Amino acid sequence: MGPAFWIRRFVLVWTIASVLIAGVQALKGHDLAYSLTQGLLWATISAVIFIAARLYQSRRGQHCAICRDTPEMRGQQHLAELESRGLVTLPRRTERGFKGPTVPNRGKLASEMVSEDRR
Repeated sequence: MGPAFWIRRFVLVWTIASVLIAGVQALKGHDLAYSLTQGLLWATISAVIFIAARLYQSRRGQHCAICRDTPEMRGQQHLAELESRGLVTLPRRTERGFKGPTVPNRGKLASEMVSEDRR
C-alpha cells in the first residue's frame, strides 16, 4: 500500500468527518463560521489519528475487518463472492489444520477381517 492509498484514505476520512462535525455544529445552532472552523479542526485531528493508527496496524500485518478496503481484503472478498456464486471452492480451515483429500471408506482391511475370524 503506497502513499497514494494512504492519501486517498486520509482525504476520505477528513471529508466525511469535516462534513459531519460541521453539520452537527450547525444543527446545534452555532453560526456558519464557527461550525466550519470546528469541522475542519476536528476532522484534521481525527483523520491524522485514524491514519496513524491504521499505518501502525498495517505495518504489523493487522487488517481492519470493517474497512475491507485494503488490497488483501478486497482479494479475499472477491474470492468469497466467487465462492458464493459457486464458481470456485475455497479450502476450509479445520481445528486440526488442513486434513488433505478425503479417501472413501472401502471397508475393513484383510488383517482386520482375519483377526475377527480368530476370535
